[in-house]
Amino acid sequence: MKKIIFMMAFVFLGESLNVAFGQSGSEVGGTFTAGNGITYKITNLNPNYVQIGTGVPADANTSFSGALTIPATVTYDEVEYTVTAVSENAFKSNTGITSVTIPNSVTSIGYTAFALCNNLLTVTIGDNNVPANLATIETAAFYQCQNLTTVIIGNNVKTISYASFLNCNNLATLTLGESVETIGDWAFTYCGLMGTLTIPNSVKTIGNYAFE
Repeated sequence: MKKIIFMMAFVFLGESLNVAFGQSGSEVGGTFTAGNGITYKITNLNPNYVQIGTGVPADANTSFSGALTIPATVTYDEVEYTVTAVSENAFKSNTGITSVTIPNSVTSIGYTAFALCNNLLTVTIGDNNVPANLATIETAAFYQCQNLTTVIIGNNVKTISYASFLNCNNLATLTLGESVETIGDWAFTYCGLMGTLTIPNSVKTIGNYAFE
C-alpha cells in the first residue's frame, strides 16, 4: 500500500511540474514569435492549432504596421500549425495596421481583436469557398476603427456578433458572404453606410439597431 501511494504522489508531482513549467513554444499554452514579430499561442497538438495573440490586453501587438495578412499555417521549430483564431485584444489600439486579410482557417476573431485600430482601411475575411468550420466575429472585434472604409466578408463567416463594427463611422462598402446567418445587435451601428446593401438569403437573424 505504501508503495502505491508513493507512486501516485510521484505521478501527481510530475504533472504539477509540467503544468507549472510547460510554457515553451512546443506545448499547449506555449507561445512563440514568427513573421513580423507576431506572437502565436499553441491551443492544441495533434492536430496542431495556434491562435494569434495571447488574449492578455497588455500583450496586444501595437507595433505592427502596414498590410497584415494572417497566414493559414505557420511553422515553428519544424512543426506546422494551423492558425484557427485571432485572440481577444490581439491588435487592439494598433494605429499602424492599414489592412487586414484573414484566411478561411480562422474560426474566431476575438473580442476587441482589432478595436481602435484607427488607421485600418480595409478588412477582408475569408473568400468564396465554404470551409468545414464557419467563423464567428466576436463582440466589438472591430469596434471604432474610425477610418475603416471597406469590409468584405467571405463565405466562411456564420455569425457577426454584438457591436462587431460599432462606430466604424466611415464605412462605405460592406459585402456579406452567403454563409452569414446572424447579424447581432448594434453590429454596424453608426457606420455611415450609404446606398444599397444586399443581405444574403442565408441570414436568419438581424439584431436590434444592427444598421442604424
